[in-house]
Amino acid sequence: LVEHLTNDNYGIILGPFGALMTLQYGLTQAPAAQPRNAIYGQFVSMSIALLLHNALPSKSPFGPNLRAVVATSAAVASMAKLGITHPPAASSAWILSSMKVVNWQLFAMMLFGNAVAICLSTFINNFSERRQYPIYW
Repeated sequence: LVEHLTNDNYGIILGPFGALMTLQYGLTQAPAAQPRNAIYGQFVSMSIALLLHNALPSKSPFGPNLRAVVATSAAVASMAKLGITHPPAASSAWILSSMKVVNWQLFAMMLFGNAVAICLSTFINNFSERRQYPIYW
């Protein structure tokens, strides 16, 4: 609906948030669920997606498809090298690099959404004596 109403200029960015919730509430012990990985992984992945979005124009022979593949691959490799692997961030790189319109406001909104999710999951998960989140910052 969003894509239809905006002439395909804006896509849906909710997928990475669903994956983040799965990690934070279902796999609280996993390194990929920890705040450091979530914030830094998103930052690195979205930075790569933004850079490639501006460097590889949509009108090139492969257009957004090549950009999405390169952005996702570079994001996964960068996160692995930096030790901040976060699977939802790779999804963000794919989505952002595939969109027609990407700007810094979207970047900031995604990081803010991750920060809010971390705060809420920290609060909710620590109500239970059997759960601890985060394990490390």
